[in-house]
Amino acid sequence: MAATLGVDTIQHTNGTTAVTVGTNGSVTAAGTLGVTGLTSLTTMNTTGNVGIGTASPQELLHLSQTGGSTIRFQNPGARVWTIGNDGTSFVVDDVTGSKETLRIDGTGVVMGGGSLAATRTADLQIHTDVAGGAVSFGDESSVVISTNATGAGSQGYIGSLWFGSQDVSQSSQYGWKMAGMAGYMSGDTSSSGGSADLLFYTASSSQTGTERMRIDSSGKLLIGTTAVLSFASSAPIQVLSSGIAGAFKNTTAGSQTISVYNTGNSGTRYLMWFESNASKTNVGSITSNGSATAYNTSSDYRLKENVDYTWDATTRLKQLKPARFNFISDDTNTLVDGFLAHEVSSIVPEAITGTKDAMRDEEYEVTPAVEEVRDADDNITTEAVEAVMGTRSVPDMQGIDQSKLVPLLIKTIQELEARITALEAE
Repeated sequence: MAATLGVDTIQHTNGTTAVTVGTNGSVTAAGTLGVTGLTSLTTMNTTGNVGIGTASPQELLHLSQTGGSTIRFQNPGARVWTIGNDGTSFVVDDVTGSKETLRIDGTGVVMGGGSLAATRTADLQIHTDVAGGAVSFGDESSVVISTNATGAGSQGYIGSLWFGSQDVSQSSQYGWKMAGMAGYMSGDTSSSGGSADLLFYTASSSQTGTERMRIDSSGKLLIGTTAVLSFASSAPIQVLSSGIAGAFKNTTAGSQTISVYNTGNSGTRYLMWFESNASKTNVGSITSNGSATAYNTSSDYRLKENVDYTWDATTRLKQLKPARFNFISDDTNTLVDGFLAHEVSSIVPEAITGTKDAMRDEEYEVTPAVEEVRDADDNITTEAVEAVMGTRSVPDMQGIDQSKLVPLLIKTIQELEARITALEAE
């Protein structure tokens, strides 16, 4: 007979009860309840599990579809989201915004935000296509980054934070670790703790950052070096460079560009100390006695040999050509007394630095860098452009240390005094 729909049961054609409907509206299947449509299959088994696309549901809700299955959440007129798997990963999609917002792949790697085209390796990766930032932490929040890659008693990285960029239109990544910082277990490791450095990285025309600076475990700031400098191991700031090691610019007249203080109450206060080589030979200093400043150059007898007191100073002094002039950069054309460096170089060469008419190469900015500009909808309106640099030849000016003329002046005075005394004795 045909299946019948009674008040509380649905019977099969063989007379067995297939479904019982309770007074509270509950439906109980005698076996597995399946609903077959044109393109889908829904199954409810005796344990209460519901399967869509599968006849053997393993969980309370079990979805199965070739190529992956998703659930769609939609409020008419509002944003639409889907969650599910694409065959390889669990994915959350912002359908309205046409972008993927979260992915957990088969290795457990979590990636979130933006257009995740590239393959990455970190356990948690967050990307954004907008300028607002990928992660935000509120007041009194903290982040702890650690790794178990370094065991007790060994040295190595103990956690890092990296910043990078990705071309979202390409399937390959670039600049994924361009800038960042890392903790490094540097020594004295034990099960109860150890000493660690904080390392800082930046990249220049490369995809991977290079260490530029670190704060070591004792609090010293090291720039351009990964270890303390042997000649200044106790200095709290240490810089190693193959060129200019430091530059300072002050745009306000009347204010200090560099201020150096020694707060000692007595004795010689060293403000600067100059050494010439790895043997730590002192070649000069700037000192203060608390009320005046002295500019000192090395003069200890133990540094000198071939000492001679019988040389002709007067003849050399007469070759010097003191002059009056003004500097071209001085708009007031104020006249000053002095010398032309090249006219002194053959008479007192130690007083002169540089060579007459010398030139040097100078790097300069041909066209300035342009920063990327985006509109309110996060569309790029101006592409970022790197600065174009060039090299030009500029004068390498000579200099003079006029204090080096003092011995010549004093020796000439002594020679004059001797001649005067001899004339007076006649």
